[in-house]
Amino acid sequence: MPCGYKGRVCFDGVRFKVDPYEFFEEMLNDLDAYSFSVKSDSIYVAFPRTTSAYNHKGFGLFEPEDPLGYRESGTFLKMMAVALHAKRMHFDTMYLLPVSMHSDRFKKGTVGSPYAVSDPLRIADYLADPLLDLSAEELFGAFVEFCHRIGMKVILDFVPRTGARDSDLILEHPEWFYWVDVASVGKYAPPKAPELGFRQLSDEDMAYLYQRQDVRNFLSCFRWSPSYTEPEKWDNFVKANRGKDFLPELVKTFGVITPPGFSDWLNDPQPTWDDVTFYRLFLDHPDVAKPFVGDDQPPYVLFDVIKASRFPGSKPNGELWDYLSGIIAYYIERFDIDGARIDMGHALPKELEQRMMEKALKMKADFMLIAEELNPEGDVRAKESNYGAIIGNSWWMLPRREKIVELFTDSTRRVLPLWAAVETPDTPRIFGRLPYHEALQRLVMSAFLPNSYFVVNAGLELLEKQPMNLGLDATFDDKWVLPRDDEFYGKLSFFDHYALHWDSEKDLTYIIGKLNRLRVTHYDAMAKICSNEPLMVKHKGAMFVWNNTEKPISYTEAPLLCVGTAVLDTLQTDGVALFKHE
Repeated sequence: MPCGYKGRVCFDGVRFKVDPYEFFEEMLNDLDAYSFSVKSDSIYVAFPRTTSAYNHKGFGLFEPEDPLGYRESGTFLKMMAVALHAKRMHFDTMYLLPVSMHSDRFKKGTVGSPYAVSDPLRIADYLADPLLDLSAEELFGAFVEFCHRIGMKVILDFVPRTGARDSDLILEHPEWFYWVDVASVGKYAPPKAPELGFRQLSDEDMAYLYQRQDVRNFLSCFRWSPSYTEPEKWDNFVKANRGKDFLPELVKTFGVITPPGFSDWLNDPQPTWDDVTFYRLFLDHPDVAKPFVGDDQPPYVLFDVIKASRFPGSKPNGELWDYLSGIIAYYIERFDIDGARIDMGHALPKELEQRMMEKALKMKADFMLIAEELNPEGDVRAKESNYGAIIGNSWWMLPRREKIVELFTDSTRRVLPLWAAVETPDTPRIFGRLPYHEALQRLVMSAFLPNSYFVVNAGLELLEKQPMNLGLDATFDDKWVLPRDDEFYGKLSFFDHYALHWDSEKDLTYIIGKLNRLRVTHYDAMAKICSNEPLMVKHKGAMFVWNNTEKPISYTEAPLLCVGTAVLDTLQTDGVALFKHE
């Protein structure tokens, strides 16, 4: 039940029901009640399509569009209520996965991935709400303004390295993409070299690969852009196919198609990324490849091409760079967003990455830029590139008991703050991989990790177990953690419609809110580690303690927070607590 709501409410034994028009009118008229200023340095991560999805009709199964006229999948109108939910837990920043229009072509489930962006400058139409006569753009603008009114910043996830394989940009700019013979798609896969192992590549490695026959065979799949080989035919095709689902006709007419993406790591076991393709950032081949590949070779994708930051060419694709570097600036000017994470920013040419960031910082000096840097040792490079934080690897370390002390000590050495997160949208859920009390202890630990932003992935407060994606630290078995009779069994919200279990009998909203309130008062980004066994971290007027020893720890002061077994003024093994300590 919304705290303090004074409108009409009906309770059916499971759900509180309100009139949506009355609910949102009162909410908008009472913004001052939620506009209290907090600086918890905490981030609530949301995927609008999923986070605000709900079975509004109250019976049957979830339907994206229900027979009563409600859009049960997420919208930015409902995300305003989610923003209030996050603010009540004292989060000061809302981080959104990509909200741009994406493609359903080559989808891995029932709907397309938010990362298969088809039009970077257009908000996804389905995020509008039929309750209002507003476009998705207008409603997103209202959402950002609403967040600002209640004292929350808005950070967006941007995808400048890849686009959908049927991107809206193809008709006007086919030279911004790579092309392969459609007959080769069935066997299209990155070359392997088992003798080199799983690794990122050096100049010497690339020289070795280019001399292999299987690599030459792979390169033979690529073709020139159809606008180059048949310019008049292409012009006629564009005129006839504007505004249409053009890719099938393009394949039929020209016999080529944009290729799937893949990892820049050699021998990566993950499959090709069938719903996205790489932008062609250089008009020539990578400099490292030029001794081995002639000018008669059509533009192609290989590990060096993908990792353009490490293996650039000499001729930037100028018009494409201008377009990509203006995307974040457009969202600042149009919607007044406050920050961005640049997906695969580590693979962009340094000059392009800097151009994007400089434009953003020139428009908004305090604009927050988050690096998709999963290796904490990349902090120095990220800081030199003007990033303000890195993702880091807490999501990998915190679930592993033996890595926790290492994470805490390492975080104090970093020149940028990292995300303190027990899970991310790409990893298994913490309550799906650990027992309840262990997962809760790791959550508390994450709130007091030095030099970090406390990050909660939407659904964590509901003890959600089903992952959104299996991109990091996951196995195929992680997909099947829900009961078989759950309607979302086996569904991944990146690729399927999914609604969080908002009707769950248990939730952690109070505990997470308390963690954030304690952070406001006591958290010190420069906190000092006083002991490794037990782990003791000195914050402002408080000491965080994790008893990672085999003996109970005695204490005399009442803890500000305690999770675990506390008996007769002792903190038992694996218990965590925050004590007052001057």
